[in-house]
Amino acid sequence: MTGIVAWYTKKSRLPNLISCIYVHNPPARLLERCIKWLIRKGYHFISVEELYDILANHKVVPPGAVCLSIDDGDRENLINVIPVIEKYRIPTCFFIATEAVENGVFWWTYVIRSKSMGLNGVPALEAFKSMPEAERFARIKELQKVMPLEREAMTKEDIFKLAANPLVTIGSHTVNHACMDRCSKDELLREIRESKLLLSQWTKGEIKYFSYPDGSTISDGPEILLDNGYSMAFTTRQELIDISNHHLFYLPRFSINDKGPFVENLCKMTGVWQKIIGRMMSLDINAGFLFRVFSFRRAERPESGDTCCGKP
Repeated sequence: MTGIVAWYTKKSRLPNLISCIYVHNPPARLLERCIKWLIRKGYHFISVEELYDILANHKVVPPGAVCLSIDDGDRENLINVIPVIEKYRIPTCFFIATEAVENGVFWWTYVIRSKSMGLNGVPALEAFKSMPEAERFARIKELQKVMPLEREAMTKEDIFKLAANPLVTIGSHTVNHACMDRCSKDELLREIRESKLLLSQWTKGEIKYFSYPDGSTISDGPEILLDNGYSMAFTTRQELIDISNHHLFYLPRFSINDKGPFVENLCKMTGVWQKIIGRMMSLDINAGFLFRVFSFRRAERPESGDTCCGKP
C-alpha cells in the first residue's frame, strides 16, 4: 500500500492539479498528523482566496497546492482546530451554517438524541435528509420544543473573533444546513441570501465562498450563487481539481473522517480510498481484511516527536 499511496501522492502534486480537503470536527491530534504528513510530503497550503486567483485569474499554482476547509461551525473547532492551524500557519476556510449559530444546536443532533432517548415516531437521519425542506424544518422545530440541548455550535461572538484571525476565511454553508435539492426556489434563495447577509453582519466582512451541505448540488446552483455575490462553491465530490478542466461552483474536495484512524485518512487525502479501497468495500470485501492485506501497520506508527500542539 505504501507504493500505491506514494503514486497517488506524486500524482496529486502535478502542476495542473490541486487538492482540497475538508473536515467537520476533527480531534486536534488527527488534524495535526494529517497536516504534518502533507507538509513533509511537499504539499503547500493555500487559502481559498489564492485558490480563486489560480482558477479564475490564472495565477501560478504552487507545487503540491492544497486548500483546507472546515464545514458547519462546531464550537470545538476553536479548541481542536485553531491551535493547530496557528501552529503550522495553515490558511483555512470555515463554512458556517447560521441557524445553529443563532440557536446553538445542529439540527441532526436532535434526530440522533431522539433515537438515544427512545422517542417514538422519529424517522432515521437519512430520511430527514430526503424530506422536502419545509417538512424537515417543521419536524426539527417539534423536536426542539421537547429536547433542550446544550450549545454545540459557535456563537456570533466566536464567528466575529474567528474572522479576525488572518489565517481564517468565513464562508456560507446555508442557514439551516439544508439539502439544496430538497428546497423550493424560495427556500433556496433564502438559504443562500440570508446566510450571506448574517455572516457579513457578524464578521463585518464580505462572504464570497459557499459549501453545499451534504454535497447536495442543483443544476441552477451556480447561476443563483453568482447572482447573489458568491465567487466559488465547494461540493463533497472526492476528486482533485484540474485547473484546465473545472467549474468554479462545483469544486471537489476530499474528506477527512473525524472519527477515523490516521491511516484511513491518509488514503482519503490522497484519493486512494475513493479509487481503490472504497470500491473494494462496495464489493463487500471486509475492510479489516483490506487493512491487513495492504499492511497499514507501518503507517499507523507514531512518528518521532508526533505530538499535538506540543502535547503528548
